[in-house]
Amino acid sequence: MTERRMTLRVRPFERMIDAEAGPASLRCAGSIEDGVYVLHVGQEMHRLRTLSTGMDQWGPFAVLEPYEVSLGSGRELTVEAEPEEREPGSPLGCRIALTTRRDPAITEQLLRSHGIDPQSVNVLDPPEAVVAIRFLQFGQCTGWTHLRRSESVPSPFPK
Repeated sequence: MTERRMTLRVRPFERMIDAEAGPASLRCAGSIEDGVYVLHVGQEMHRLRTLSTGMDQWGPFAVLEPYEVSLGSGRELTVEAEPEEREPGSPLGCRIALTTRRDPAITEQLLRSHGIDPQSVNVLDPPEAVVAIRFLQFGQCTGWTHLRRSESVPSPFPK
């Protein structure tokens, strides 16, 4: 018996995401470059593990599989299925998230790597932060989350 791999479809997009606190906006975009889905969040660029790319009646798309990878310093990139978007027999929706977790051990390690004794300074750790982009089963970007604020857009694709 062969095991079927879970796959997730995503499409190119571009969004300006308003931060929860303050007037700053964050540019998020997804593109397909040389057969790889590339996620841009602010000044960061992440080349995602891409199984394949293609074109259908709605335009270009990339096929990803779920995974999680540490980016260092308490940061993680996660590609995961969004089962609440799923209708029986239909492909899964997708969520791509960049997460920064508050971890005192990482802060201590960073201070020590710069020759600073953690006991000699007062440090304010950044709060946990999440930027997540949601995609419907056909791959269209349908919304985003930045910290605790979120927004959705209606889908032009059939349900």
